[in-house]
Amino acid sequence: MPPTKITDIPISDTYADRDYRAYKVQFQGPSSTGLFTWRVYIMSDTFVGEEVSADVMVRLLPVD
Repeated sequence: MPPTKITDIPISDTYADRDYRAYKVQFQGPSSTGLFTWRVYIMSDTFVGEEVSADVMVRLLPVD
């Protein structure tokens, strides 16, 4: 999947019950069933060294 740029980022509220931001990115998934692992990279284009990566596992089941 090509890189996706997210530009509308709200300021985090450290006094809220939940101090995180959630984003939804759609992409074309595999056409077969099974367990798939993707590595997600999040990088800042503003701050040097502000990056994180995580493995995301998704199990696709057959549709009845």
